[in-house]
Amino acid sequence: MNQALQKSELDYGDKSTWNDTGGTLCYGCIKANPLLSDEQFFNKYLGPNLTIIDHKKIPQPGLYDFQVDTYTLKNGLQFSMYEGGATYWLFTDTKTQKILGENAFSFAFIPRIEEGHKNLWIYHENKGIEPYAYGFTNSYEYNMSMCKKDNKYCTKLIQMNNWKIPKDYPIKF
Repeated sequence: MNQALQKSELDYGDKSTWNDTGGTLCYGCIKANPLLSDEQFFNKYLGPNLTIIDHKKIPQPGLYDFQVDTYTLKNGLQFSMYEGGATYWLFTDTKTQKILGENAFSFAFIPRIEEGHKNLWIYHENKGIEPYAYGFTNSYEYNMSMCKKDNKYCTKLIQMNNWKIPKDYPIKF
């Protein structure tokens, strides 16, 4: 996914200068005016550089009850996006019920942050699609406690453990 964004930078310049990213729910993010739909963002920045074999608007029970753009890549990976390219979930299986931290993992793409909010989104500023890390600190213990409270933080915890599920992972399979 990040390679697709890097290729788009060749056409559209540095992602931090793109004026059509960032979701309406992203507190402190610099948002588009007008905000692109998820499909518009995908078609402009990601789609031309990915091999998609399926695209549907489907509900993701456990995440959202409304329909979201869900794509299947050639390698079988599925992902949904929301908020004009700002929020992503990668899925490890095709089960209908999605459970964050178990078969759905949260990522964010937030290339620009408003002054005064940088400390909350600093991990994401001018980076690619990264594990969700609002208010991130570089402490494993902090991220473990956040994962226990809100499963969208579990992706960052796994990344901090070299992309392996930690032995003390709070979600039981």
